[in-house]
Amino acid sequence: MAVDSSHLYWTADFLFASEGQGVTQLTSSKRIFEVTSLALPPYPPQECLVVTKLEPRDHLLFNHSTHSLFLQLPIPRTENCTLPSAHLISLPTPKYKIYFGTVDETGASKCTPDNTDFCKVVSTNENLLSIDGLHAYTVYTVFVTVTNFYRENLIRAPPLVSDAIMLRTGPGGI
Repeated sequence: MAVDSSHLYWTADFLFASEGQGVTQLTSSKRIFEVTSLALPPYPPQECLVVTKLEPRDHLLFNHSTHSLFLQLPIPRTENCTLPSAHLISLPTPKYKIYFGTVDETGASKCTPDNTDFCKVVSTNENLLSIDGLHAYTVYTVFVTVTNFYRENLIRAPPLVSDAIMLRTGPGGI
């Protein structure tokens, strides 16, 4: 069953449409149909819903303290959305995972995009995040993954992964 701005449609071996007080049988061999009108716009096409790239911010780290890093996460974007009103379409809520781990004195970290076993993880749907409970004046490697409902369920693609960067907490006491 479906509706548009002026009709109710249903099927029972044939396709029917309401017409004022009566019913009209429509000739169609289709068993599945889609109703669209200005009053009932269709969903945007897939390329306007699926996150396909991360737009990095000028500074991932926008502030830090002795035991915290305050991050601006990358902005998820779509590519190839050709709708004339594409700028009016909001992407479905992004799902961020922020991976982080300490960096040793040689500049290496066991926490990498290829090996997340040694990472701590924070999940959020917001594009600003505070990671708390860190050690003072310590270098951390940080990278972000992002996905959304349509990337996960429509095209079943893995999350997008940012480049890993190194950030340091502020100096201070224990």
